[in-house]
Amino acid sequence: VARPPFEGFRRLEVRAMVEKPDRPRSHWAATAVYAFAPSLFEALAAVRRHRHPAELEVTDGVRHLLEHNGRIQALILDRRVGEWRSVGSPDGFRKALARSHRIARGHPPGRPSPARPPRYRGAYD
Repeated sequence: VARPPFEGFRRLEVRAMVEKPDRPRSHWAATAVYAFAPSLFEALAAVRRHRHPAELEVTDGVRHLLEHNGRIQALILDRRVGEWRSVGSPDGFRKALARSHRIARGHPPGRPSPARPPRYRGAYD
């Protein structure tokens, strides 16, 4: 079937997680939208104590869980369900935020808002 009907969520079991690899081993990417059990926070506390006392990353906690027989599952997001927006730059963040504000105010995705999107100044500029 060229395009099977979307039924439920497809899942992946995560075996490893690498933040911004130079050479990705697959085409999968973490979208930075997470839902974790309390065990992740315990893993983050362990990582902070032993590896990175000044910096804490979710990826480090996920790796710690996987190294200690934890289980991580990922949901595969279908393009028909949502969209991905890059927020890795100030301009990308501003555009994604303005788009989410338009959608939240009831303007259908893809149509411009009647008012010009606000310009956010500060930490992201």
